[in-house]
Amino acid sequence: MSLPEEITIYKDQVATKRTDFIWGRHIDDKICDGLIEFWNNQKFLRVQEGQVYAQGDVMVDKDYKESHDMILPHQIAMPHVQEYMEALQHVLFDYIKEFPFCNTSRFQIVEPLSMQCLGQSLNQLVGLSK
Repeated sequence: MSLPEEITIYKDQVATKRTDFIWGRHIDDKICDGLIEFWNNQKFLRVQEGQVYAQGDVMVDKDYKESHDMILPHQIAMPHVQEYMEALQHVLFDYIKEFPFCNTSRFQIVEPLSMQCLGQSLNQLVGLSK
């Protein structure tokens, strides 16, 4: 049985893989669950309130964004993070196969990973309140 083709709407128009660069793949739920487990159990990386750039400055503005953010270096030696980064790299390889004309240099995932948890207080995240 084949799955129906997914349709992406971009700027009120159907985006096709031949006329734009809107495209994606799903990463296995087990890998994503591992990343969530890492978030919930890690004790060494800083979690901070989400910030936005507004009025010429970087600030916490909960009218625009209410989250808690954690930045992970892409090369962090934690199995759940490495599994996710490898899966993300495979998505990039698939993207290059889909759009071969963008393959002008060696692409790889090297940027830090920004994880965000939405809608919880920092005290809930660190287990200080229920």
